[in-house]
Amino acid sequence: MSTPRVSIVMPVFDSGAFLGDALASIARQTFRDYELVVVDDGSTDARTIALCDAAAREPGVRLIRTANRGPALARNTGIEAARAPYILPVDSDDTLAPAFLARTVAVLDAEPSVDVVYTWVAL
Repeated sequence: MSTPRVSIVMPVFDSGAFLGDALASIARQTFRDYELVVVDDGSTDARTIALCDAAAREPGVRLIRTANRGPALARNTGIEAARAPYILPVDSDDTLAPAFLARTVAVLDAEPSVDVVYTWVAL
């Protein structure tokens, strides 16, 4: 298995109402050289558990299950498991525009002095 360019790290806790949209927006990325590390932080919601299980069956997705310890520890767990040189932390209720990774990776690759890239946000 080759090392991806980007590790997307997503902590999840009982977010079934939003998780499907977040996962779909990642799947629609035009830049394909990524892995998705989902950290289920002790979810008890059946919808969340089912969505995490379904995501884990997709290529390039890894699911880590932990006891509920909060989003910071879940995110750090995902970052520790990440394999890529670039890490994109997202929440389970975030959605990305289809070209998000393509645009941000291009900036990071073109400018080695740049450590963080962020974009406009819609709420």
